[in-house]
Amino acid sequence: SQTDICTYFNTSLSFMPVPTNDFRVDLPQAVLDKMRDGLTDHLNNVHRQAMAESWRQLHDTIKAVGDRLSDPDARFRAALIDNARETCALLKRLNYSNDAELNKMCGEAEAFLSDYTPETLRNDVIARETTARRSADLVNRMTFNGGNVE
Repeated sequence: SQTDICTYFNTSLSFMPVPTNDFRVDLPQAVLDKMRDGLTDHLNNVHRQAMAESWRQLHDTIKAVGDRLSDPDARFRAALIDNARETCALLKRLNYSNDAELNKMCGEAEAFLSDYTPETLRNDVIARETTARRSADLVNRMTFNGGNVE
């Protein structure tokens, strides 16, 4: 039932002051520094992974559009374009670190994906080629942490 599922996945978080008799209060400064550095390294790694995943999502989505549209004989559904637009909008909202380059690339993709309707892309060779070329160009310019996303 829905209640059972909610019970299984229910979580909560609360912040409580550290009691003065807690063993961590009396730890040597070197140990506290090591704990802090370990936590900092872990958080930085999680941040890098999250941003890399955002870039990978954008890359894979736009590459799929470009690959499909660059083949003049390939059929595609409107969902290909709609899902790509939605992915770009979602990635901009989930960009918690305010990565300006990610926002810029998502905005570019949203713009050229909105230039033509899926029906126009099916029937107009120039529109299809233009969108495929712009997709490929965007994918080729994508980098994250100094390297290509691929």
